[in-house]
Amino acid sequence: MTSDQCIDDFVTLQRGNTYKSALLDQPGPYLLGLASIAREGGFRDDKLRTYGGHTSEKLLVYPGDIYVSLKDVTQSGDLLGSVARVPDRISLGRMTQDTVKLVFKENDAPKNYLYWVLRSPQYKAYCRARAMGTTNLSLSREDFLSYPVPKLTPARENLVAVLEAVEEKVTLNHQINQTLEQMAQALFKSWFVDFEPVKAKIAARERWQALQPENEPASPVCYATELDEPPAVGDLETTMNRAAMQAIAGKTTGQLDALRAVDPERYQELYETAALFPSAMQSSELGEIPEGWETGSLSDLIDFNPRRTLRKGALAPYLDMKNVPTSGHLAEEIVQREMGSGTKFINGDTLLARITPCLENGKTAFVDFLEEGETGWGSTEYIVLRPTGCYPKSLGYFIARDGNFRSAAIQSMTGTSGRQRADTKSLSSMKWLIYPSSIVEKFDFTASSYLRLAKNHGDQNKALAETRDVLLPKLFSGKLACSVL
Repeated sequence: MTSDQCIDDFVTLQRGNTYKSALLDQPGPYLLGLASIAREGGFRDDKLRTYGGHTSEKLLVYPGDIYVSLKDVTQSGDLLGSVARVPDRISLGRMTQDTVKLVFKENDAPKNYLYWVLRSPQYKAYCRARAMGTTNLSLSREDFLSYPVPKLTPARENLVAVLEAVEEKVTLNHQINQTLEQMAQALFKSWFVDFEPVKAKIAARERWQALQPENEPASPVCYATELDEPPAVGDLETTMNRAAMQAIAGKTTGQLDALRAVDPERYQELYETAALFPSAMQSSELGEIPEGWETGSLSDLIDFNPRRTLRKGALAPYLDMKNVPTSGHLAEEIVQREMGSGTKFINGDTLLARITPCLENGKTAFVDFLEEGETGWGSTEYIVLRPTGCYPKSLGYFIARDGNFRSAAIQSMTGTSGRQRADTKSLSSMKWLIYPSSIVEKFDFTASSYLRLAKNHGDQNKALAETRDVLLPKLFSGKLACSVL
């Protein structure tokens, strides 16, 4: 490889094309458009959608393939020229009209090296300097293909190996956080929406009663000695609680027995949690709900836009809407900015984007990035949620992620087309189930653990990103000091 080579020596370009929106979310490849590329490069898998229409082979991409954005619809221009690599977890993707696939001319081309060259700050500066347009920016194919590529040396090969290791760890942390988020949301839905522990108890009671001697009324006392094949657990209460334990922990009866043998404290804790759920349902204005639970307004659980104090002009942490995640709770970037006009918040608050399309896209964050006693601020387009009274702070976030709540928020939107906003008063007064605080406390034990662990992973990824950003410019100098590692 000579020092005067450029991208054109290694690749040709294959642009994607348009698709039929009616065929979205049908079985097929994932659509990889601008939203699948991070602002400074790298793959994003938030809100990916599949496409069921016919796709030409030339538009398909597979794990390890590289694609680029030669346009940007944002004023910042962060996406212009940004590159992404299809991860192993995406078995098949499809280019859109906004993305371009890099087709390598040789099988032994240094793909990983080219990928990191296109992640470098030198390359990003090159793209911005050659951007065309004002509102919608673009980079010509000729300018992209003309970008110079430094000669691949052993030092650069070593640097690429380090960058690959950094990205692998970042990806792993991100995947773990996605799994934790899914588990916590599934637990919230199981307990407070689908009432699975309650329904498990109801089914267990029906089975238990069916095993009672003929013409005998159901009783909490076990008739096991009179049965040819007595139930594994005798009394009704224990039978129902064990069924609820299975629903809560996703374990079989055999696994519960094993848990009791190896970790009796954890078993007892799970049993006590199961015992908190009732064993019957009752009618309510919201439909069938667990017996003994009450209904009220969402404001009984959540304080909307609580008063916060921050002096105008004071330098304070600022969260821009673009850095609010569409999945997960971690805000991406916090900067210091003098307080102007905006929404104020403290740790433990949940921020919900109220304006279209941010609300529909799922932009929601849990505030856990401030110092103790610190107040932050951000866009006027946030609604702040804070659990009332003794309810744990995690409850606000998981209500904000709940499908029923989000649907109601979207339906409450008013205003002109393109500037519609959710109505805070309508959300506050909405009829809602009042969760027993004892059960919410048990939920919080798991939910808060997720939030803390996800934050730790997020902090690790920020540190790794800083390391990556220190290393990337050295691809051009070809020097890697041991102190960097």
